[in-house]
Amino acid sequence: MTAFGSIVVNTLRGFLGGRRSWLLLALAMIPGVVQLIAGLVSGSAVGSQLYEEFSTQVLFTLLIPAVAITFGANAFGEEKRGKTMAFLTLRPISRWTIAAAKLVAAWLGASLVGGLGAVFAAFALGVGSGIWTELVAGVVGATLSALVYAALLLPLGLVMKRATLAGLVYLLLIEQFLARTVRQFSNLSPFRVGTSAYADLSQFARVIATLEETNGAVVAGAGGATLKALVIALIMWAITGFALRELDLV
Repeated sequence: MTAFGSIVVNTLRGFLGGRRSWLLLALAMIPGVVQLIAGLVSGSAVGSQLYEEFSTQVLFTLLIPAVAITFGANAFGEEKRGKTMAFLTLRPISRWTIAAAKLVAAWLGASLVGGLGAVFAAFALGVGSGIWTELVAGVVGATLSALVYAALLLPLGLVMKRATLAGLVYLLLIEQFLARTVRQFSNLSPFRVGTSAYADLSQFARVIATLEETNGAVVAGAGGATLKALVIALIMWAITGFALRELDLV
C-alpha cells in the first residue's frame, strides 16, 4: 500500500472505530427516524411536510456540518494525542501527500456518516410518502457539504487545540444566526454549497422553497457547487501542506 493509502486507511480506522463516530451516526439518523415514524403513523402529507420543514433543515444546516467539522478538526488528532507527529513528518513522505491523505480521510468519514443520515431521511420519505426522488440529491448534497466543512477545519485542527469547539461556535454563531439574519454574512455560510447542489438535483420543489425562506437565497447548480467545493478543498489542502512544512508542530 502506498503512503497516501496507508495514511487514509489508518485515519479512517481511527475515526470509525471510536464511540464518537457511532454517536455522530446516531445523531445523523435522528431526522430519518422521526421522518419514518411520522410518515407511517400520520400519513404521506405529514411525512412530506416534515421532510420539507425539519429533516433537510436539520441535516444540512446542523448535523452534516457538525459531523464534518468534528472529522476535519480531528484528522491529525491521533498523531497529536499519541505524540507521533514527528514520526509522521520525519518519514520520507511529502507534506502535501500527508495533507491530501488527511483531507481525503476526513471527507470520506464525514461523507459516510452524514451521507447515511441523508440517505435514511430520503428513504424514510419514500416509505412514508411514496417520494423516492431525493436519494441522489441527498447523497450529493451531503458529500459536498462534508468536503467543504472538513477542508475548512483541516488546517485549524493541525494548529489549534480546540479546533472542534471553534468550528462548532462558528456553525452556531455565524451560520445559525448571522448568516440567516444579516444578509452580508450569507456568503460566509458553506452549507449553501451542499444545498445548491441539492436544489439542482431535487425534484421536491417545496424543500428548495423552504431552504430559501429560512436560510436565504439558494441558487440551484450542482456543477457550480462542485467547483466551489473543490476550490475550497484545494486551498485548504495547500494551507495545511504549507503549515506542515513551515511550522514546528512536533
